[in-house]
Amino acid sequence: MRALIALWKDEAGLVLSAEAVAIGTLGVAGATVGLSAASTSLNSELEEVAFAIRSLDQSFAFEGRSCCGAMTAGSTFTQMSVEEAHAELRRRTERDRSRAERDVEDPARTDAEYREWLEQFRREDGRDRARDAAPEMEQRPGRRRQPDRESQRGD
Repeated sequence: MRALIALWKDEAGLVLSAEAVAIGTLGVAGATVGLSAASTSLNSELEEVAFAIRSLDQSFAFEGRSCCGAMTAGSTFTQMSVEEAHAELRRRTERDRSRAERDVEDPARTDAEYREWLEQFRREDGRDRARDAAPEMEQRPGRRRQPDRESQRGD
């Protein structure tokens, strides 16, 4: 019992534990700020890469050929101007950024949209599964499937 009381009254480690808590708090705050800065810089670098790739002209044209009674068709593609493409890319970037900020501000709306999407996915998935299973179950319009005699036995 005396050892327990002695440990209870011992405050020698109090300063060290307070320092550890302060250092831990500063470390977590610093890591959060650092990751936020890294995320922002990574996003801006990827945006610059997108603009650089979009600046490449990908227009092409192939003439058709005909020889010995065989023919191939020509093809052509003209890319929009770089200024128009960059303006469209900026609009999309801003739209996506504002959506992300809105999702952070209102997570309940995001959850509702996710639940709605999931319900729609399940409905479509169920239709696909029923369509896939139709040949196996011999479901045809106007005919009802007869139960198997083995499943009625109740073994």
